[in-house]
Amino acid sequence: MMVHRQIVVRIDTDVDAAARARQVTEGLLELRVIVDRPGPELPYGPGPAAADHLEPGEQWVDHEDNGVDIVAERSAYHAFTNWARPNCDRCGSQPDRETMQSAFEAWLGGPEPTVACRECDWTARAGDWPAPWPFAVGAPAVLFQNWPALDPQLLNDVRAAIGGRTRIIRVVI
Repeated sequence: MMVHRQIVVRIDTDVDAAARARQVTEGLLELRVIVDRPGPELPYGPGPAAADHLEPGEQWVDHEDNGVDIVAERSAYHAFTNWARPNCDRCGSQPDRETMQSAFEAWLGGPEPTVACRECDWTARAGDWPAPWPFAVGAPAVLFQNWPALDPQLLNDVRAAIGGRTRIIRVVI
């Protein structure tokens, strides 16, 4: 079975991630987008308003493994086999695979590194490089597991609730 995830993650580190995760959880519960679900797998299930927050034309399909997890611990998020190297925001060239792998590994172990374009010397933090299938390290994160494509407004609302610099990671495995 294919797994689809849409992850919104804060990549700034200057926040009380646990407190922010609680605020996001309370907001999604209040909107009835999610509901508490007993069990260790995914702590929240789709709420009665979940289908109201899909991109136009998307249909809700209820599966046992639809759910949401809200993670307060710093973790890595990436698109797995869908990952593609980002493009320079100035000239459009791509860094080599080794450069991005080194940046990701450095970010896992410490602060977010900067990456310089080998063609035009444009420099940005790893999380700011434009990419259709990015990676990120941070917290908190909201993981929508096996949901159809979410309405951009809901994603923007989640990003605002998380605050700071955020990335949206889409995963299909």
